[in-house]
Amino acid sequence: MLTCRERFEEFSLFVERVLAAYAAFTEFVYGPGAVSEFNVKRTEVKNLRHGTAELRDTLMYVRRLSGYNWIEALGLPVKNDTLQFNYRTKYERSLQRKIAWYGRRDQGFAVKKGINDLRGARLIVHGLRECEQEWAEHFKNDLGSLVSRVYIRDDDTYHALHVYIEDNNRHFPWEIQLWDFNDAETNYAAHDRHEQRKDE
Repeated sequence: MLTCRERFEEFSLFVERVLAAYAAFTEFVYGPGAVSEFNVKRTEVKNLRHGTAELRDTLMYVRRLSGYNWIEALGLPVKNDTLQFNYRTKYERSLQRKIAWYGRRDQGFAVKKGINDLRGARLIVHGLRECEQEWAEHFKNDLGSLVSRVYIRDDDTYHALHVYIEDNNRHFPWEIQLWDFNDAETNYAAHDRHEQRKDE
């Protein structure tokens, strides 16, 4: 029987790859003559309107993400009996839908909170529910300053450990989701329902 730390070691390489890719891409995308920075903590999503510099820079960031060599940075997706690892860049059309959805809401949401998954990685592993508290503490305390937020999301039909990485409030965060194999089917269904609500 593996301990929680031993189970974490089974997928820690993939976490390290995501952290390294974030650091490398951030240096690339915000370098000289590239995407301009703005404060993603103080700017609300509904303020990403047509013609604004913030929307222009957000779309440019996504386009740079789409053109980046992710196979070299993160390796190929993995699917086996021990773990599944995949990643994706949010499509520009999906981002525009998300911005429009936030724009219809009365409550304001910061870009940092509402657009925190332009680059997302997902690990499906064994033992999440038994180990999630220990893993959450490990992410918070042992993986360096890029880990900005960690929480366990537990809705009626969705259960996961969400990890956000970000170096400062002027750069977009990325998201890592950890799922348990036993929750994958209901999590996928809940994710699909969430996406459908953005069209309402």
